[in-house]
Amino acid sequence: MRIRVIRAAIFVLIAVVFMVLAAAPGTRVLAPVLLESLIPSSKVSLGDVVFSFKPSVSFSDVLVEIPGIFSFKAKSVAVMPDLSGNRSPKFKVYLDKTALDILSFSGFLEEGQKMAKGDPRAGSEGMISVFHLKGMRVRSLDPGVQGEADISLSIDVIRQTVLEGALRMNRIKKGSFEASGISMDVTSPGTAEFAVESLVSGKFRISDVEGVLRQKGITGIEIGSFSGKMFGGALSGYGAAGRAAGGYTMDLVADGVDMAKATMELGLGDKIDLAGIMNGDISLKGRFSGPELLTGSLSLASKAGTLLVKDKRFFEMVAEKTRQPLEIVKASFEDYEYTTGTVNLDLDGKDLIMTVYLEGDKGKRDIKVILHDAIDIKGGKK
Repeated sequence: MRIRVIRAAIFVLIAVVFMVLAAAPGTRVLAPVLLESLIPSSKVSLGDVVFSFKPSVSFSDVLVEIPGIFSFKAKSVAVMPDLSGNRSPKFKVYLDKTALDILSFSGFLEEGQKMAKGDPRAGSEGMISVFHLKGMRVRSLDPGVQGEADISLSIDVIRQTVLEGALRMNRIKKGSFEASGISMDVTSPGTAEFAVESLVSGKFRISDVEGVLRQKGITGIEIGSFSGKMFGGALSGYGAAGRAAGGYTMDLVADGVDMAKATMELGLGDKIDLAGIMNGDISLKGRFSGPELLTGSLSLASKAGTLLVKDKRFFEMVAEKTRQPLEIVKASFEDYEYTTGTVNLDLDGKDLIMTVYLEGDKGKRDIKVILHDAIDIKGGKK
């Protein structure tokens, strides 16, 4: 995460240098020299530099690179001062076909307000504090990721805080992970509300997702007021993401989960019918490539539930293990009704393990169900 902050700071520094050099003679020679002196171990190259009478200056084929840490490439960077104001001029830096390590984007960066005279956070009077990123269209350079985002942001580079901003994204997809109808709006400095119409990961689907993101320090995010719908029930909870969390963590409460709908949506309809309404807790921990740990426990909330096993292989395994006739084993699961039920959840790699403990008038029934490739992730419990 520290490297990400360094990358962002270098990006802003590059924009500032382009603004300063917008009207300087010999820019093609001066810009690389100045940037390489400001950014240790960097390599800087420029293509053509074109001045116009607007006034403006444009740079082509821009490359700023620190091997192994940072790489900024741009097909075109245009700098245009705004002389309409009575105060010192502002500048807009237009970016086209630009790449920053893992993202490509186009749009423009505009100088914002400056630090007040004597402000202890400023190295000198007039130091730029806020930059505005407008009309930014962002996409991943990973060919496996589909989708683009429209972003506008106002960033206080001194406080390292997002002051204003909005994000809109119709769809993003990678592998079996897909999210659609994504929006995020900064409601106050360091705080944003987000919504996702549909979120799919492997065999799991969550709809009507909402929540609040709060910036914690430079590298942390607190996830609050999280809510969503899954398997006919509701999810709510909170979490954290960033360096301190080692990725992300989520603690969720599940309310009114329809187990019949869950077994159908998870692709277990030809194996088992488990009916009943359950409540419980679910905890997630992982990196941004996917969950590495999932634990949870759901308990029967309705008066009763039913179980119907359809898998012939299951009956054969039970008959062999208990040394009972196959027909007797089948009969023990017919018309089974339970009044006490618990479903424990665990993750083993990409496989979700559901351990079901039921008890009713016909006795206890314990079943372990393994959903192979239930979640599209890297990692998991070994």
